[in-house]
Amino acid sequence: MKLLISIYVLLISTGFANKYKASIFDDYTKKYIPQVKVIIDNKDTLYSDDKGIIEFKSNKNKVHIDLYKLSYKFEHYDVDLSNINNTFILPMHPLDFHLHNIIVSGEKEHSTLDSFILSSYKLSSKEVNSNLQASFGESMQAIKGVDIRAMGSAPTRPVFRGLSNDRLKINSDGFANLDLSANSPDHNVAIDPQSIKGISILRGPKTLKYSSSSSAGVIDLVKNDIPIEKVDKSITDIKNYYHSNNLAVMNYIENTSNIYEDINIKGKVSLVNSQNINTPDLELINSQINSSNYSIGLGNHSKNYDYGVVYDYYQNDYGIPPGPKGTHSKGVNIEMFKNNFKTNYNYHFHDNKFIKDIKFNYLYNHLEHNEYESSGILGAKYIVQNHVVRLDFESENILGADDSDFGVNFSRNYYDAGAAVRTPEVIDFNFAFYLIQDYELNDFDISFALRQENKNYLTNKDQSVSKNSTFYDKSYNITTFSFSSVYKKLKNSILGLIMSYDERIPTLEELYSMGPHLASYSYDIGNQNLKIENSLNVELMYSIKNSYKEIEIENSFNFFNYYFFNFITPRNTGEIDLIKTRLPIYENQGIRANLNGFEYQLNLNYKNFIFKNVVQYTIGRNLESDFYLPMIPPLKNILEIKFKKEKYDISIISEFANKQGKIDEFETKTNSYLIFNLKSNYYIYLFGSQNQIVLNVRNIFNTSYRNHLSRIKDIMPESGINISIGLNNYF
Repeated sequence: MKLLISIYVLLISTGFANKYKASIFDDYTKKYIPQVKVIIDNKDTLYSDDKGIIEFKSNKNKVHIDLYKLSYKFEHYDVDLSNINNTFILPMHPLDFHLHNIIVSGEKEHSTLDSFILSSYKLSSKEVNSNLQASFGESMQAIKGVDIRAMGSAPTRPVFRGLSNDRLKINSDGFANLDLSANSPDHNVAIDPQSIKGISILRGPKTLKYSSSSSAGVIDLVKNDIPIEKVDKSITDIKNYYHSNNLAVMNYIENTSNIYEDINIKGKVSLVNSQNINTPDLELINSQINSSNYSIGLGNHSKNYDYGVVYDYYQNDYGIPPGPKGTHSKGVNIEMFKNNFKTNYNYHFHDNKFIKDIKFNYLYNHLEHNEYESSGILGAKYIVQNHVVRLDFESENILGADDSDFGVNFSRNYYDAGAAVRTPEVIDFNFAFYLIQDYELNDFDISFALRQENKNYLTNKDQSVSKNSTFYDKSYNITTFSFSSVYKKLKNSILGLIMSYDERIPTLEELYSMGPHLASYSYDIGNQNLKIENSLNVELMYSIKNSYKEIEIENSFNFFNYYFFNFITPRNTGEIDLIKTRLPIYENQGIRANLNGFEYQLNLNYKNFIFKNVVQYTIGRNLESDFYLPMIPPLKNILEIKFKKEKYDISIISEFANKQGKIDEFETKTNSYLIFNLKSNYYIYLFGSQNQIVLNVRNIFNTSYRNHLSRIKDIMPESGINISIGLNNYF
């Protein structure tokens, strides 16, 4: 009788149970995760399907859900089913430090080195949202080793270990982000920061897939503009931010939907509007930003292949503040836009170990950049057009390697300048081949890579008379090697070594520049006699983890030394263009140079408290004079104390920069500074959506300080106190 009653009660309770569906996704890449082990209320075990979805029934108001997946943190959720409408989402977070291969950036990880690097040199989706600013460069400040080159609010660009410009490439979803930010400090990085899902800095042999400068690395941005991942419902991402200092308003909306079988469509709209920056001293006039970004993409995914296309339009009208010594007393106004078309096709060979994947990528890019005097006169004009074709192969068993990547890259690039700029019209053709080999040899992970590149510059010689110069065609051939080794059998620690010989082809601007950069307040002269830039680079890495009862401690060290046999840099000649602009004249020259330094990071976890300390230092020496290299950041020490719970976290951060007295001949010294910041995030799952609320305060005490890498540091200090409020809604 008791058995019959139990069966009856069970049937009744099951009959009135509600059906629920949960989607499990990677919080860094925003991609759904298949084959996640899911345990509900410590008894029912499920596995997510190929789309990252689980379905279950429950007649309870609350359930406890545990998520388990190799290379991800164990996640535990108490879900209030009474507050959701049958569907909800469950994010999982990649492990920060591991030996397994997972995808936490736009690139596949092959080795322990990749995981080791990405554990320290990345920002997850939540971290990107927590640090979001109106310009791309400012949004990267939280990554170890990164400083920011600035000239007002909009034209900010990352500097890694004192290296930037063409040495530090920026990729977006595997494509080069083609703009003019590497040419001059007045050109902004043409990327909408609100569209970024994750940021990492690739280093070591893997960088040779995209760049011949492995010492600086490659900034890898995850945007997922082409929606090739499987989706079975509409996914929307909404962001709204406000910054008090410059009255910045940032709005963003993105939607991905399945329109037919395995075909998805994705669209986004982003708007940013900010006024002048307010420093503790005065308002920084003409430092406003007005930008917009629109894109539409289509993607298809199947078992054997995926392909997609995306069109992206980015526009930014921004101001450059007044220059030194009375140059452009009201500043310079810049209008730029960029549109590009991208397409890719990937084919997967499931049963072929020799060739596992073939990837074809094509990019067309068109950019226009105009610089106007305050009177409205056009002072500088640039037009850039690019066609880029990439063919990449992923393989095994090439020369005994456990993993192999190889491929070719071809590009045709058109450049023209006008108004007061006398740089010639140039077409260049670039061809590159790369090979990356990964080996697991007992206790070591070893990687080797090479990149061969050829570039030909063809100038418009008919302009020699009109631009009062003589132009020559140039041709370069280079070869770069990189090697890494990681010893992974030390107890709780990893020891790694990266060595490389880099060669870099001089850029078009370094060769042919002839005329004023109005907004950067310099008159630049190219040097057609420049030889290739080459360097020998060594980096030693060590990381160790220890646990003492409830305390977890991780220490990581990076020591690097880059010796440049020929380092190309603009040198202030000490002369002034007296005919027209009265701007200082800079000429590109090749010198022997040395950059060396270190990075140290301490992470200490105790219950709900996290203590983090980052110290970074670079010295740049000019080996042909008594001066140092220009625009090298000083020693910086960042301390952070965070209190973290499941639904919120709050941090107090101190940022100290030492004085910089190791300067170039015409460079000025910068005093030390200490500022304090506050960061806080609140996470709430409501009505089937994930919400992140951000409240930050930068420069709490409104301290007046100078950034050594700012081109206007001698005129005005950095921004004063800034209160940032953000709401991110993902459903």
